Amino acid sequence: MAIFKAVVNPATGAGIGHATPQKLEEYLKYEEERGERGLRKRKTEHITVINADAEDFSASCADVAARFNSCRDYDSLKYKHYVQGFAPEDSHLISKDKCHALGVEFARDVWGDFPVLVVTHFEQEVEGTGEYHWHNHFLVYNCAVTDGHKLDTSRSELYAQKLFVASQANAHGLTRRGLVIEDGELRSTRMDEK
Repeated sequence: MAIFKAVVNPATGAGIGHATPQKLEEYLKYEEERGERGLRKRKTEHITVINADAEDFSASCADVAARFNSCRDYDSLKYKHYVQGFAPEDSHLISKDKCHALGVEFARDVWGDFPVLVVTHFEQEVEGTGEYHWHNHFLVYNCAVTDGHKLDTSRSELYAQKLFVASQANAHGLTRRGLVIEDGELRSTRMDEK
């Protein structure tokens, strides 16, 4: 399906990310229940951290913010959450490893100067079809490790990100429902079209 979207507050349509990224980091990485010895169980082993400490992404981000005196105000946008999804009908073309590799490639290309947490989730079988929904979550901190500049969250940047995801899907023979490239331009289609 090659979908890419920024996660927003459904009530306001505004971007989320004014608090520290710790709660989202834990939600993406761990199950809510704990294992036999009270240890947290990972949702997935497919986790990659770029420009930050893999064990404590949130603390690494705070260190970057402190170094550049950025993202410290209570109301400042501290991170963005994005999702890259693939169609259930592409289950036979994509594995968890490939899904994660596409997410890491995307994150390195698009947010190479920012701390990024890439987590691949595998949803359960879709209504007995034998098809699965693979998707990547990106938690992107809003302070570059190189010079402290903030993320470009403009519409043109989101368009460029969607074009990258559509190009990736095209290169790997994946369904591009929702993101179609025609004559070098990104076209949006209805979700029920192929």
